[in-house]
Amino acid sequence: MAGVQAAVLSVVCVMVPAVAAFTATSAATVNNGVSWLDAARGAADLWLLGHWGSLTVVTGQSTAVVSVAPLGIGLVSVMCCRFLARVSSARGWWLVGFGTLGYVGVSALIVFGATTGAARPSAPVGLCGAAFLAIVGLIWGNAAARGPARGRRTRGASSSTGGDLVPPPVRDWCLATVPPWLRAVPRTAVVTAGTMLAGAALMVVIWVVTGWDRFGEMTALLDAGMIGGFVLVLVNIAFVPNLLLYAMAYLSGIGFMVGSGTAFSPRGTVSGPLPALGILGFLPADPPSIAVWLVAVPVAAGGLAGLRLRRRLAASTPWWTMAAGAALSAVAAAGVVALAGAAASGGAGPGRMAEIGVDARAVFIALSLECAAGAVVVAILARARIADRVYSATHPERPIRVKGRGAVEPSA
Repeated sequence: MAGVQAAVLSVVCVMVPAVAAFTATSAATVNNGVSWLDAARGAADLWLLGHWGSLTVVTGQSTAVVSVAPLGIGLVSVMCCRFLARVSSARGWWLVGFGTLGYVGVSALIVFGATTGAARPSAPVGLCGAAFLAIVGLIWGNAAARGPARGRRTRGASSSTGGDLVPPPVRDWCLATVPPWLRAVPRTAVVTAGTMLAGAALMVVIWVVTGWDRFGEMTALLDAGMIGGFVLVLVNIAFVPNLLLYAMAYLSGIGFMVGSGTAFSPRGTVSGPLPALGILGFLPADPPSIAVWLVAVPVAAGGLAGLRLRRRLAASTPWWTMAAGAALSAVAAAGVVALAGAAASGGAGPGRMAEIGVDARAVFIALSLECAAGAVVVAILARARIADRVYSATHPERPIRVKGRGAVEPSA
């Protein structure tokens, strides 16, 4: 039931504002011939888009395909799955398997109910996206439920609650077989991607400050009223994760596009007519010449990850092993960012708006080289003493000590 409840909860989060906005503006002339059921179907279409399901819209003799996904809706769905998996009595693969089936089943009903002659959602792509998001959220919630209750978490504590998705013999075999430098790669990649995400968030804040006037002008042109304006704010918030990923592509030096023939990158901006969506007012204007140095952010992110990798491994680790771990971490982080950027890309209609987003392959290559440059150099050159001082300065409450050839472990 966790998957069914999560799907229903996430759909309600999208439908309620849409139906409320229609109810508040039902007397308007533009709503003549439109029912609350049409508003609910439009919200269902938006929900399916958030699960990477494309939408074919037929207007008269023309047909347009909308495939750009508002990732904020997908994030809400993941959090709903996580919450309901954490409070569910089921655990392990039973929870993930049956929860995913329930989530996909509700998604299939929504596809069936939202299909009309004017709008036809793509069932295969949307259901695959729904299954992926459900699996991520349910596994996350299952892992969170295994730990002690919040407020009673202690170091070294274990919990008998929750199911292990990986059997203990398999986990022990992997820990005994996989070398320490390879086990450190996932966490190091997370540090790299997290640092780049922080830099992208700062970049978005700068865009918001510099483009607030344009955002106000575009919002005023819509004249949606109080309820309609609230719904537009929610729609804009749903696209904030997309803007964050575009900012990460911007920091890589590759940039992104919003429409065919457009380009937003540190080297320059080539823009054109944009839809009347307020968040597009935050897109960067022509950058100064110093903006080309923004590529230092991925290099610094790689350097920070290399420092963490150097600190986690024993001082006797060969330099070529250290370099391989740093390079693999950089490639893994770049791959995650590129895949997320591809998920945030697509089309928003016919003509020039059929191309929105990033070139995932170019972003992957650029970030791999930039992050690897910083990670490899720092991982090889950083001495253990320097890494110790940096760690001790940032974690004064958790002193560390090195035990033999193993990884660094926190002291009791």
